[in-house]
Amino acid sequence: IVITTDGKKLTLIGPATMTREILNDFEHLYGIKGRLSGIKYLNSRNKASLVEEDAIRQFEKGEKEIIQVLGEGKSEVLNLIGPVFMEEGCKKCHGHLGFKNGEVRGSLSVSVPLLPFRSIEGELIQSSVFAHFIIWLAGILSLIFIYIKMKKSVIEKVNYETKINNFNLELQNTVEEKT
Repeated sequence: IVITTDGKKLTLIGPATMTREILNDFEHLYGIKGRLSGIKYLNSRNKASLVEEDAIRQFEKGEKEIIQVLGEGKSEVLNLIGPVFMEEGCKKCHGHLGFKNGEVRGSLSVSVPLLPFRSIEGELIQSSVFAHFIIWLAGILSLIFIYIKMKKSVIEKVNYETKINNFNLELQNTVEEKT
């Protein structure tokens, strides 16, 4: 317990406990689950699952983060796992576990349910397909309109040429009759 200069009592909470409380609040508010875990741990709630243990071993080899989509349908989640490194401030409580500064201490994983995003994705795909269909239809109708106009123009041109040829023939006949 720490007492401020104005007499207020504060309880110090470790970073792991604070992170766990924040993750717990997020799960209740948003359905986003998070978890701190390690292969060596003080609290049995922090024991790494097989997936987390595998991730920690990959972090020890230099992997930066692991992103996976797990499950399907209503239980489908995006799982992001990142490394937690040992720092000087961690040694007060965790120093006896044998980690050196900068070494991978464990992992922090976050699982986001994908169902709400899949619904949005479906709506976006539908609206995109509809927009593309409208653009395609407008293009086809424009091409048909242009074709009809060009065909009409060609027919008119042929008619004018025919009239001019007929007029020339009449004129030529008239000239020949008079000469």
